[in-house]
Amino acid sequence: MAKKEKNGFGFPVVGCAILFGLPFAAFSIFMLWSLVSMLGLASASKNWVETQATITQLELESGETQKVIGNYRYVFEGKQYTNDRISLTTTSDNISKFHRELYQRLKKNFDANQPVTCYVDPKDPESALLDRTLRSELVVFHIPFILAFGLAGFGIVIGSIVMHRRQRKRAAKLKEFSDEPWNVRDDWAAGEIVSMRWQSLIVITVFALFWNSIAFPISILFFNDQDAPGWVGLLVFLFPLVGLVLLGAAVYEAMRVFRYGRSTLRLGAVPGVVGGELTGVVVVPERLKVKGPYQVKLECVQQKTSHQGGETETKSVSLWEDTRLIDQTLSDKGGQRGVPIRFIIPSGEKPTDSENDQPVTWKLTLEAKVLGPDYKAEFEVPVFVTADSQQGIKATHERLTEFELEETLEQQLARDNVIADRPSKSELRITSPPLRHVRTAFFAILFGMVFAGIGIGFLWKGDGFSRFIFGIVFPLMGSIVIVGGIGSLLSSSKLLIKDKTWRLKSGWYGFRGAGREFSADDIKHIGLKNSMLSNSGNNLKQWNSVIAKLADGTKVKLVRGLSNRRTERHLIFELKELAGLSQESIDEDKLED
Repeated sequence: MAKKEKNGFGFPVVGCAILFGLPFAAFSIFMLWSLVSMLGLASASKNWVETQATITQLELESGETQKVIGNYRYVFEGKQYTNDRISLTTTSDNISKFHRELYQRLKKNFDANQPVTCYVDPKDPESALLDRTLRSELVVFHIPFILAFGLAGFGIVIGSIVMHRRQRKRAAKLKEFSDEPWNVRDDWAAGEIVSMRWQSLIVITVFALFWNSIAFPISILFFNDQDAPGWVGLLVFLFPLVGLVLLGAAVYEAMRVFRYGRSTLRLGAVPGVVGGELTGVVVVPERLKVKGPYQVKLECVQQKTSHQGGETETKSVSLWEDTRLIDQTLSDKGGQRGVPIRFIIPSGEKPTDSENDQPVTWKLTLEAKVLGPDYKAEFEVPVFVTADSQQGIKATHERLTEFELEETLEQQLARDNVIADRPSKSELRITSPPLRHVRTAFFAILFGMVFAGIGIGFLWKGDGFSRFIFGIVFPLMGSIVIVGGIGSLLSSSKLLIKDKTWRLKSGWYGFRGAGREFSADDIKHIGLKNSMLSNSGNNLKQWNSVIAKLADGTKVKLVRGLSNRRTERHLIFELKELAGLSQESIDEDKLED
């Protein structure tokens, strides 16, 4: 039976989205017209004729914004004209000191009853200007509204129309293939899926353009403001710095896309089966020269939506993940190279479901280290409950094929920068050193400083309610993010297990304290706890901590900051062995809240 469409882009949704996006698009067009008009007038007025004019009225309209208004008369080719056009623009603004300085300059002539120079259009003498200065800061002011509002407005309108058409086509196919939903997509039905790297490139490029279209103009306007305090400039400088990082990421992604082209996943069977397997071969570019094994990750991600206080928040949550290292590839007579894949998908995991209010997606990612931009390919794969689904199927940390690289626990932990040592069968030492997550900490601290900078900006330039709210909330949020970044940078722990005695020290490096000691007999449960989720474009990464639940109900974090589920399963398996816990007593993949 076909599912009822719940969250599709139906006509009412599309209509609302278009109505929401049109004002942004319209304002972008208006600002573009305003900029082009100003530039056109500035260019044309360079050829206008200089003529003496007498100012008959002059005022400075002042408030939140400023504008010079007035009237003047002039004689051109024996005929007298009057005009009230002062400069290239007729609108008021508070950008720089232009209006104030122009008023003071004209007022000297007005008070002394002396003529001023005006510029007359010889083709239309009724058109004239007292000042034809093209203000660079006003040009810069238009750019964020043209680019940012244009990207948002046209993106919403065009995207809504495209999604509506796709949804209608999909709904028709769902009726046709109600019992085999994996046949809704042509590539799934054929068992050949092309990598999705273009989507990632588009997302990061659009976001980089959006950010920079705001960050750079704001920074330019700030540094042109002579009244701006210098210390604020250090914070404002962070905005274009983040923009440059985003542009660098977009360029890096483009280099990967254009260098490696398309990769194709050929499924061994369609679809992948919950309580079964996902198998296939990824055909990679022939020119790919990798350094080390291929890393293949299968991940189940759900878009979870929550409603609190009238606000809706959607975030990506990793429900399940497995990673394999492949150090042997297949080749054929045509010179093609294939990376074989095989994953066991546990019973009870959620199948692919895009029609639900909280859609579930299965994604296969293949990565490899190469000289230059690293190779990466992503595929959205079909995983469903079928007649082949079995109960009691669990994931394993052991090798699934002869093509996989066999690793010890120490080698697996080392990929997460965790040091492990096993002197004997009953001993295990695990050290999580500081500086393991430098990149994550850097961006956390950077974005925290940006938030704090925004708040300080409101304290400096804002007024009333906005100054009170944003001047307090943003610095507070920024401070929390900065402290979190410093914490992830300096966080460290050391777990020492010998026979029945477990000793643990954790905290910021240099401030770990005495730690705690407990017996293996006190441990009743070993599992995982979600620590952090980072999401950049299509790059979603889940960080977990291995925890032990003691007899008194307390939970102890044994090892922090792990990102590889297979490593986590292997570690939990070894820890349970040392603690004397049954391997069937808990589900290693279950995240404990």
